[in-house]
Amino acid sequence: FPVTIIMVCRKQCEVIPNQMTYRWGHLNLGGEDGDQDIINATHKILDGMQVTTLIHRYRGVRKAFNLAMKNAFKFGNGAIVLHAEDGGSLEEPIDEKRLKRISRLHVLDRWSLYPDLTNTYSSYSQPDYFRLGGYDRILSKAGVTIGQRIHRSRVLWFRGAELSDHALQQNSGCDDSMLGGFINAFKRLQEGYQGAARMLVDFDVVVHGISGLLDKLNGDDACKAESKLRDRLRLNQMSRSIWRGMVIDKDLETIEHSTRAVSGYDGLLDRFIDDMLANSDLTAAELLNKYSSGLSATDKVEQENANRRTSRYQGDKFDHNIYELLRLIFLSKEGPTKGEIPDDWGWERHTLYPQTDLERSEIESNYAQTASTLINSGVVTADEVANSFYGGKDFNP
Repeated sequence: FPVTIIMVCRKQCEVIPNQMTYRWGHLNLGGEDGDQDIINATHKILDGMQVTTLIHRYRGVRKAFNLAMKNAFKFGNGAIVLHAEDGGSLEEPIDEKRLKRISRLHVLDRWSLYPDLTNTYSSYSQPDYFRLGGYDRILSKAGVTIGQRIHRSRVLWFRGAELSDHALQQNSGCDDSMLGGFINAFKRLQEGYQGAARMLVDFDVVVHGISGLLDKLNGDDACKAESKLRDRLRLNQMSRSIWRGMVIDKDLETIEHSTRAVSGYDGLLDRFIDDMLANSDLTAAELLNKYSSGLSATDKVEQENANRRTSRYQGDKFDHNIYELLRLIFLSKEGPTKGEIPDDWGWERHTLYPQTDLERSEIESNYAQTASTLINSGVVTADEVANSFYGGKDFNP
């Protein structure tokens, strides 16, 4: 069955992609003096872009990137096929001089679209073509059939657990799923829980003592005695099940409960959990809902780690694709810049957990005290501090 129906496996594949696209980012044109009309028009295109999968329709580039990244985490790679209106087929490179607009983004996984390695002479991580792996009703309307090639300029390729070129060659040009080592660790934890369940079944063993049992079983009527013993044990089991008790001979029989020692098993399960966390980039709070200070506690260290992790993943997995998509939007004749690429532009990522007003005020207060000391010492002037701290739109020491 699909492992992603197991909640911890779904979290392994979805938490980080959700964090990567939760606060997203914004276009930056020449710092703070950039053309706001171009920025607004570009974001309108990004937010209104049609997004399709095999069976669903969505809106917005953010959703497309989220779905593609989830596919990469699950299967090793995800892909977005760009429906570029340039008059050419999907097998041809995008004609940037004739590009009218990017009308739709179609999201696929590595099984639906895979690298074509037949003519790859440079890098297996950057193939010249991809091939359609199965029937796709969206692409079929564009004349693409199963096995047909799609040029790399029309594909945004997302990578999961990235492999070297040599490993890609052995893996049909595809990367590994982020579930690889995690699934093995999860299976070991499940086996540990199953072992605990089996131990609980045998935790309390009932010992039924019968006087002279061995003599009766070794006597001349051993077969008859064994048959009567089985009947008696069945009767005992039935009595325990129905009446929650047993009837025994007061003088010739005894009933004792033998309890097994299971001390230390909880520590072993903790080691299995540590093993699973070591094979994930998620914290115990994110993966298992285990909070060190209670459910309502705010762990600032974990938030800072999540900020660094999200920024790192965005830089490694998103930046090259969002920059390529923005470049094509600028080159589009119906784009915000009418086919001209701005001289100075970039994509500024947003922080997952931004500073609160209280935290910002505390930071400003600390810097103000330091600045006051430097001004009184004659190291800097008040104007220099003001220009340094508040020369821009926001406080920036």
